[in-house]
Order: sequence, then C-alpha cells, then structure tokens
Amino acid sequence: MDTPPRSGLKKLLLLVGGIAALLFGAYAMWDGVRQMRGTALPSHDEAKAIATSAIAELAEHSDTKFGFAMAVPRSWTVESGGTGAHFLKFKTLAGIVNVSVGAEAVGAGETLDSHVQLTLDAMSKAGSDELSRPKLLDRSNATLGRQQAQLLRMSIAAPGVGTPVEALQWHALHGGKDYVITICVPSELSGDFAELFARLVGSVRFL
Repeated sequence: MDTPPRSGLKKLLLLVGGIAALLFGAYAMWDGVRQMRGTALPSHDEAKAIATSAIAELAEHSDTKFGFAMAVPRSWTVESGGTGAHFLKFKTLAGIVNVSVGAEAVGAGETLDSHVQLTLDAMSKAGSDELSRPKLLDRSNATLGRQQAQLLRMSIAAPGVGTPVEALQWHALHGGKDYVITICVPSELSGDFAELFARLVGSVRFL
C-alpha cells in the first residue's frame, strides 16, 4: 500500500481510491489522530468561526475516474499522489480535523452489512503501539449520495492529543465499490464542526 506523503499538522487530506477499505478505515483514523499531535486546540468560538468560513466557500469537486463528487471549500487544493490517488489539502484547520475518502472493490455477493462488519473486525484486530484501537460508540443506518449507507461513530485515544478523538465513518456500496468517508475531530469540538460535516457528507454524489 502506498503511503500518502506526510503533510504536517496544517493540512487536511482527502484520499480517493488506491487503499483497501479494510486497511484504509483504520489507517485514516490513526493518521488523522497523529496529525493532531502538538496542535493547540482552538476555543469553541474559534472552531465555529473556522467552520462557518469553510461552509461559506463550499464548491463541488468531482472526480469522474473514481465516480465521486463532493462539495469542499474553495481553498482546498487538488494534488495527484502515488498510484493515481487524489488528495485534497486544506490548510486552515491546522491539523485539528482530518477528512479522508477511499473506494475499494467489494467481492461478489458481499452486502453493505457484511463489508462493514469485516472492516470492524479488521480494526479490532489491528494493533498500534502509539494509539488505542478505535472504540465503537454507535453503528447506525444512514444515506450517502442517495445510497443506503452505514455510519460508524468511534472514539480513539492517543498520547500527545489533549482530548479523545471522535471518528465518524460512512460506508456506502456503489458500482461494485465500498466508498468510505472518515472524519476525525477532537471530541470536545465535534459539535462546533457538525454543520460543516453535514454539508460535506450531504453533498456527495456518485457519478
């Protein structure tokens, strides 16, 4: 698996394709937590201001190769990386929030429920010396790009981050692929960014 280039604590990465979801889900969460290390958390007012500014500049980004479109702030930039993977980088959030999207082919006969369970099983077995395994807080039905989806809400703890991290992960099957959107945010700030996250996820279209 190609490893995305390190972006430091000042960039938000959106990765589409190229990484298997069974590995990508855990990787995306852990990498998001690592990017938060050493970053001072903003106040609630500052976090809300950042989110409001991001919402005001939303514009659709589409990628026909991966059959995916989503509204993102205009200040995000697109960069090709590795074996055709695409990255969107957002510098304003300074490592506080990490969003990533991956797509993986699913096996014949696999259902959304069974594929999500495989992902959870892989996460429960994955180990890390630095980070705790994600703790599943909730698993619920959702919608992504007008497709039936499942939403996982998890908690992750790590040294160097002053608060537990909340990870939200959506799974939806489309065109023989499992599209996985993962958002990581410090738990105490999740409410401040909730509207921004809803706008991002709610704007998803499959092409």
